[in-house]
Amino acid sequence: MNMNPIVKSRPLFIVLFLTLSLFVQAQKIRTVSNASDPYIFFVPDNMSQAEARQVAVQRAQIDLLAKEFGTTISQSTTSYVNVQGDETSKSFTVLGTTDVKGEWIETIGEPEIERSFENGQFILTVRIKGKAREIIRAKTLFQTKVLRNDPLSSVESTDFKDGDKFFLSFETPASGYLAVYLVDASQTASCLLPYRSSKTGNVSVQANTDYIFFSEGHAKPLFDARDVDPYELYCDGQSETDYLYIIFSPNPFIKAADAATATSSDGYDLPRTLSATEFRKWLSTNLTKDTQMQQEVKTIKITR
Repeated sequence: MNMNPIVKSRPLFIVLFLTLSLFVQAQKIRTVSNASDPYIFFVPDNMSQAEARQVAVQRAQIDLLAKEFGTTISQSTTSYVNVQGDETSKSFTVLGTTDVKGEWIETIGEPEIERSFENGQFILTVRIKGKAREIIRAKTLFQTKVLRNDPLSSVESTDFKDGDKFFLSFETPASGYLAVYLVDASQTASCLLPYRSSKTGNVSVQANTDYIFFSEGHAKPLFDARDVDPYELYCDGQSETDYLYIIFSPNPFIKAADAATATSSDGYDLPRTLSATEFRKWLSTNLTKDTQMQQEVKTIKITR
């Protein structure tokens, strides 16, 4: 009599085991390269050399992911009917989106970028190698906006003048954990969030809540105003291109091991820092271990 439940449970155990095995295989990280089919980027006239290189590398990654894992194309059609008196008019709007079914985990070595000039236009040819994996489930679609000078602005701005104030708007449909880093032209990664006063290695955020970070007037509900680190952005030369990493996961994670930085020569308090190389190693390790972790990278331009 006692054997029946055990016998009946075996097929279920086998199914669960097979399902788990297939899931682990689908999540396997593979090494990818476009050495035999490099990506070609035509540089717009209004784009700086540094920005062009960054955009070319990012697009080379996306192009390689699409070739390795494919894309998902979705389309929706909306019809509108407008009645004015005896006249009725109809219009249709078609929206299409294409999503890459893979994610970039880590770049192996330095991308090889060849610069050429043809028919009056600069061209960058990018060869890149890295680690990537297939996306097999939808991820949390959080929303972010970089705000300049006005924390209540509804318009995102990633172009800053020397000394402009910097804010970040963030909202997520699912609760989770957040960290924010800025990698500057000197290849230094600054930990902007968690704040320097934080005793934890991440920031816990709740679903469906509008957050404005780096604003003392909008510290609640997570912080007191005295805990907030307000930031102004400066560049060393006439211009600088930095990269803002916004990292989110529904699972707890701990920020990278960084070090306190001395006050600047101008008397400004500086965020905790580590090298960009060490930061990317930390990010790669966490992306590998946590399949639900995701990053958004924004290009920040600063000019005098």
